[in-house]
Amino acid sequence: MLMQHIGVGYFGYYRATAYAMKHSLMPEIAKLRMKALNFWDKHG
Repeated sequence: MLMQHIGVGYFGYYRATAYAMKHSLMPEIAKLRMKALNFWDKHG
């Protein structure tokens, strides 16, 4: 049986998934930045 990747035949599928994965990590970065800002606000 022939096995193919899920994105075969869809133009730009892998680029779109890479974009989605990149932006799914942004909330974690935002949490770290907010934690740092809260620290500096609290401790001067």
